[in-house]
Order: sequence, then C-alpha cells, then structure tokens
Amino acid sequence: MMRAALFGERIPMMELLVAHGADVNALWNAHYLIVLAPCETLQPESLRWLLANGADPERHDPRFGRPLPMLLGTYGCDVAGKHACLDVLAELAVPMPDTPPLALHRGRVDAPVARSGPIVPPI
Repeated sequence: MMRAALFGERIPMMELLVAHGADVNALWNAHYLIVLAPCETLQPESLRWLLANGADPERHDPRFGRPLPMLLGTYGCDVAGKHACLDVLAELAVPMPDTPPLALHRGRVDAPVARSGPIVPPI
C-alpha cells in the first residue's frame, strides 16, 4: 500500500488493495504510516484518496511524525505539489497553525504581509 501511495497514477492500485482488505492506516515496515508516503513525494491526489478512504491525518508515527510536518520538511522540490497537498489538508479541515511561515509554505505570500501590516520604509 505504501508503494502504491507514492504517486497519484497508482490510485487504482490502492483501490484494488483496499478492495482485498488492505488498511489505509497500516504501517509500512512496522513504523511508517501509509499516509506519509504522498506527503513525502508531494502527491495531492494520493493524499486526498487516502484521507477520503479513512486514513487518519492526526495519527502520529513515532519516528516520522504526522502528515503536516512531513509535507513541510520533505526533501521534494515540487512547490506546486506542496501547495496542493497543503490545500488538501486545509479542505479536509486538518488542524494547521495559522502562521506566516505556514502561509509561505502554502504559497500565500500575501498573507504574512496582511497580518503584520503595511511595510513602511525607514525614515
């Protein structure tokens, strides 16, 4: 299931696995939550599918944490994928802090400026 969750094109594989009894909240190799796989590879379609099919976004993996920190700290450089994954979490009301750094991670570069007020040049 974890390998299928790595890429959006593999959603039919996840559907087949679940149809035959696979658990979307299972651990891969006894320690890696399946829902972390699309967070690591920045795959919003897989993430949305897992969450829509019962994956718990609040479950904590003792070694790798939760989906949100995995998304923020992944080594992937697909900025659009990261924004889309964070949007999936927001759409599904997964708790996220409302902070300027998270706004930047979501690609909302206007949000931190709006919170801190206008930028005033020094006199």
